[in-house]
Formats: sequence, structure tokens, C-alpha cells
Amino acid sequence: MMKHLVRFFVTTTWLILLNVTTANAQNGDLSINGIASFEQLRKEYYVGALYLGWPGHDAAAIANMPGKKRMELHITADRWPALRFAQMLNQLITINNPSAIINANALDIVAFSSIPKGDLVEGDQLIIELTANNTTLVSLNGVTALRTDNAALFTMLLNTWVGQRPPSSEFKRDILDLPKDKTGADLVARFNTVHPNDARKKVIAGWGFKTESEAAVASATSAVTAAAPSAAPHPTPPPAPVSAPAAPVKKAEPVAAAKPEAEQKAKEVASAPATALPAPAADPAQTAATPVVAALNPDAEKQRILRSEYIGQLRKLVVKNIDYPKRAIKESIEGLVMVKVKVDRNGSLASFEIVQPADDLLDAAAERAAQKAAPFPKPSDELQGAIFETLIPIVFKLTQ
Repeated sequence: MMKHLVRFFVTTTWLILLNVTTANAQNGDLSINGIASFEQLRKEYYVGALYLGWPGHDAAAIANMPGKKRMELHITADRWPALRFAQMLNQLITINNPSAIINANALDIVAFSSIPKGDLVEGDQLIIELTANNTTLVSLNGVTALRTDNAALFTMLLNTWVGQRPPSSEFKRDILDLPKDKTGADLVARFNTVHPNDARKKVIAGWGFKTESEAAVASATSAVTAAAPSAAPHPTPPPAPVSAPAAPVKKAEPVAAAKPEAEQKAKEVASAPATALPAPAADPAQTAATPVVAALNPDAEKQRILRSEYIGQLRKLVVKNIDYPKRAIKESIEGLVMVKVKVDRNGSLASFEIVQPADDLLDAAAERAAQKAAPFPKPSDELQGAIFETLIPIVFKLTQ
């Protein structure tokens, strides 16, 4: 008798949820499509829910679905360190998206993974929305933390849930199809009880977010993919289940492969097509007003070109010295490392900074590359300035 009652309760709950979903979709609203628990090493970090305007039960259907979409992460871990958050999301983004897309949108990825200014705690709510005008909007406990006029960031994050290598097959299954059993009903109920208190909201508000992505300022920053060596030719990476539009490209920059150092049995690495990479840019501090200034001042345009050419040399030399660590290949460690390099007029490495870490092995490989590339060529006597700075996103990615 009790089993029949439980079955009746679960079935009734599911029918109610389905009816609400259908009604909301017809009204242009979003309804829950699926819900899942995100765990690593037997520790739950959050319960995630995907909201759509109409039910989508496979990645392709969701990719082709127009209109708004929303991902919600309700944090259930008592403590989720900011560095751990960045590393976990960084790796999931890297393994579930094509290198070319990561390269083109590296700054948005860094901006997203840098949102936590401290530990995330139980009760926090991280919400990622794709708006009707294809803007990706991210909020934490109701406070806008990031806004970028690019749908690619949302798509890349969605791929971490429904891509080829999701947190688990069960996680992907439950995100694509709302669980219809008692476990699913319990998960929905628990999801709805996770809320931040007023004190926590004040803490988050005090973090002082810069809501606009730095990609708006440095959209032309180049990115490269570090490739693990292999005897066989590099295959073209398979398309991600949910495609992300790449940023507009003016011209291509070659992708450098890592030096031969790994064993033949090492996994091959997908190199991003050169045509998908952004063009080398000048100092990231440049703004959209530069072309106007250059039009009025030929000297300013000449300096911009000289700086762009020199910065391109610096990046290529760093890339040339990148070696994909053998241990990282063996342990299937992947990720995006964003580095900042400063060079003085003598070509000396004035400073090196890891802006976005991925893993100790990959971070160290990026730093070694910069150290080995120094001293750099001296800039042209015509190029003004004492210090020349550039951001270099480096994608370490293995194919399956």
C-alpha cells in the first residue's frame, strides 16, 4: 500500500511540474528543464538547474532553441574556495569546448572564473542567464557580477553540463530530462530551500564587481593552444554538442605546437584552426577610441602598428617555448592559463604574472616558457614606451 502511495505521489508531482513547464513555455517564460547534483570526490558542491522556454532533451535541441535560457547553481558545500572554483570550472570549460572557441573568448572565461572574491558558501546562488538579446548576464546572490554582449560564454558554460565530457553521465541525463522519481522530487525540493541570508547578501555586495567583461576592452587579445606531441597528425577536434559562436576575426595568427618531449602513446591534442584565432592586438589598455585618435594623428597610428607588431613577437616567442608537461599528459590534466608578461626596452622580462591559473603543472609550464623566451628582442627605436605588456591565453587541451 505504501509503495502505491509513493508511486502516486511521485507521478502526480511530475505531472504538475510538466504542466507548469508547458504553460510557462507557451507564455514565453522559463521553466525548469532538468536538475542535478554536482559532486567531485564524493563531495557535493551545488545543485544545478537548467531553465528553458520549452523542454529540450538533447544538446542539439537546446543549441537550436531561440530565446532566453538560464542556469542556476545553488551552492550546498559549506565552503568552496575561490581558487578551487576557478580550477574546476576552468577544466570543465576546456574539455567540453573546441579550442578555437576557448581562444576567441578567453577573457570572458577569465572574467567568469574570477567572480568569487572569496569562498563561496552554502546558500549562495550563482545565476547565469542568456538574455533575449544574446547577452550573457551573471549574478551572485542577486548582485550583477558580469555582463558580456556575447552568447558564447553562456554556451561554453552550458557545455560543461551537457557536453561530451560532463561532470558525470547521470548529471547530464538529469539536466536534459527532469528526474521523474522520488530522488528527483527531493532534489527539486532541496534546490528550492537553498538561499543566502541578508548578511551574506551584504558580503557579496561588498565585493565590488566590475560587471563589464574585460573582453570589451581587450577583445583582440590573442590566444594559443599548447599541443602535446604525437607521431600521428593532429585530428580536427569534434564539434561540441552545443555550438558557441566565435568572436569576429580580422586575421589569423598561427598556433604553435609544443616541443617533442612526450611518449608516443601520449594522447593527441587538438590544435585550434589558425583561422579561428583573434588577430594580435596592441596593449590591452587600448580602447575603442584609438582608431578615431589615429585618424587625427598619423603618429598615433604608427605607434599602434609598431606596438602591435612587437607585442605579437613577444607572444610568439613565449608560445614557441611551451612544453606540455609529460605528467600532465599522463594524468590528462587540461586547462586555460592566462598569463601577463611585461618586457622592458632592453628585452628583459620585467615581470610575469599568472592572471588565470589552471593547474600547478600547467601554470609552471607557462612560466617556464616565458623565462626561456627571455631575453626578448629589443623594440624598435621608433616605438615609444618603457614597458610593453601583453596578456597571453594558453589552452592546454587533450583529445580523447
